[in-house]
Amino acid sequence: MDAGVRSLAIGYPEAGGGIVILSNSDKAVPSWGLILEEEFGDAGAEIVRRNR
Repeated sequence: MDAGVRSLAIGYPEAGGGIVILSNSDKAVPSWGLILEEEFGDAGAEIVRRNR
């Protein structure tokens, strides 16, 4: 396993969408919360809160 490779896939039927995030750096993971909040609004913030 490559230590820097990370991925996240979320299907969110209630919001009518989903998202796939791929990165090749451990430093990218903190920005995922911003991406989720931008894409899903309050629901994205809740996803981030539950997974901290």
